[in-house]
Order: sequence, then C-alpha cells, then structure tokens
Amino acid sequence: MPIVLHKSPAPLTALPFDLEAAMQGISEWAACESPTWDACAVDRMLDLASRDLAIAGGRIERLPGRMGLGGCVRARFGNAEGTPGILVLAHLDTVHPLGARDRLPIRVEGGKLFGPGVCDMKGGTWLAVEALRVIHAAGLRTALPVTVLLTPDEEIGTPSTRDIIEAEARRHRIILVPEPGTPGDTPFGNLASGRYPVSRFTIRTTGRPSHAGAHLSAGRSAIREMCHQVLRIEDLSSERLCYR
Repeated sequence: MPIVLHKSPAPLTALPFDLEAAMQGISEWAACESPTWDACAVDRMLDLASRDLAIAGGRIERLPGRMGLGGCVRARFGNAEGTPGILVLAHLDTVHPLGARDRLPIRVEGGKLFGPGVCDMKGGTWLAVEALRVIHAAGLRTALPVTVLLTPDEEIGTPSTRDIIEAEARRHRIILVPEPGTPGDTPFGNLASGRYPVSRFTIRTTGRPSHAGAHLSAGRSAIREMCHQVLRIEDLSSERLCYR
C-alpha cells in the first residue's frame, strides 16, 4: 500500500515487518469466518478488525447494517479533517459458508498461506492495517489523512453499502483497494486500475405448448430460448470467465 510520508529519520523500507506475525494475524482473520448472508458472523469479523485498527491508532466508528446484512467499520488516521486524503476500501465478507475452514484448513505450504478468504480479501486488508500500525508505532504520520472503510457485502454487489462507499470516495483524493492483482493487470505490474464488473440481467421468454409425443415440432421451448439468450449475454463480455 503506497503511502507518502513526511520526512523521517529512517526510510520507509527500514520500518520493521514481521513475516511470522503477518502469517499469524492473517490466519486469525481467516479463522473468523464471515459469509455475507450471516450478519452476526460478519459483525464478529468487523469486531476483530476494529480492535486491530484501534491498535494501529485509528479512530473507530461503527455503522449499523441494513437489509439484514452486517455493518461497516470506518477508521480515520491523521488530524487533517476535511482534507481530501487516502481511502483504503476493503470488504470482509466471503463466499465461504460457516464450516468451510474444516474442508479448507488454514495452512502454510511452500511459503504460502492458504485458507478461506485469505486472498479475497482478508490477507491484503490485514497487511494494509499492519502498515498503518507500523507507521503509527514508529511515530510517523502520513502526508495525507487516511480513512479505512471495511464493508460487509461486496461479494453480492454491495447492495447495502454502495451509497456509503460512493459518499466516502468523493471525499478522498486517492482510493486504494488492497485486493491482490494478477500478473499483467496493467503496465504497472500487479496494480489493477479496474476490474470486471457485476452485471445483472432479467430475462423473460415465452414458449408455445404442444404435445411432446404427437406434435412436438408445433411447440416452442421457452427454456431452450432462455439458454440461447444466456449464451448471448455471456458473449457481451470481453472477458470469458471459466468456472471449474
């Protein structure tokens, strides 16, 4: 997470970073399962993140959930209130149901940490919070104020938090999302400036009934036409997704 610092006695690269502590911290977040539709589980994850943000020096605000979903956490760093700064935007809900860690255990293999929600996106979010903690512990401050906004419903298209995200984004100069990029995302390496969006379509097809034995050819299958339309919608995308 690139953060511009005021002049300090030591360069940013000299700040301490403990890999073992990172593995432990991310593992604790992954162990706190938070499927989107379980508001209580998501709020437990936000409780854990709030504690770490407070340790990092943030001023914590909890926003209640709606639509039966979890709430949000907003943490502010720095004293330049009202100055457009940096927004670190992340979600802590996952697609994994409760109990997924029994089937997909949290583990380290080949120097890599595996577990439900580690990649999307508890690992990157924990690292962003840890970067703020290390900066705070070193007695440094960022040139711009930093806000961290953690949301509960990204995996279903942010229906309950879109207005909060948009309002917060308008108040900031830079928005960083600590979700990992993939090789070749942009000319800047793994830094992605845009991602494949969510689209929803409502399709209605009307058929014509006929007797399956005597007059099958006289009918028109609504289900078959629906399948054709689904394929046409998929072809509208410039990215062909493959699910396995």
